[in-house]
Amino acid sequence: MDKIKRLIFSKDAGRFIRFCVTGCLNTGVDFVVFTLLTTGFHVNMYWAQVVSYSAGMINSYCINRSWTFQSKSRFFSGELLRFLLVNLTVLALSVGVLYGFHQLLRFHYLLAKLFTVGFTLVFGFLLNRWIVFRSKA
Repeated sequence: MDKIKRLIFSKDAGRFIRFCVTGCLNTGVDFVVFTLLTTGFHVNMYWAQVVSYSAGMINSYCINRSWTFQSKSRFFSGELLRFLLVNLTVLALSVGVLYGFHQLLRFHYLLAKLFTVGFTLVFGFLLNRWIVFRSKA
């Protein structure tokens, strides 16, 4: 809990705001691709989640490394590997959250997707800050 309080009241608050702005862009990419795949091409929503999240993830790495966390690492580095591992973990969890809201709680799939985005925003920031960009942020 102390770690979260320090995060809120530190220079990381600005990073979190930049992360949220970047996240809005990523979410736009994610949601458009997801909606296009599910409604336009009738792709299974779980496969669509994997593809759409991946599209947002590529966008996320490019913007977060240069703007949010101002990393000086080479593009292809240990940082990229950590980013991929963290985001594949978040992706797996997001599929579970999507399943929970849609199948167990019976939310419409687009509303379930919206709640899933909220989960990945918070969880993704914390993992990216503490694991991926830890030494450069």
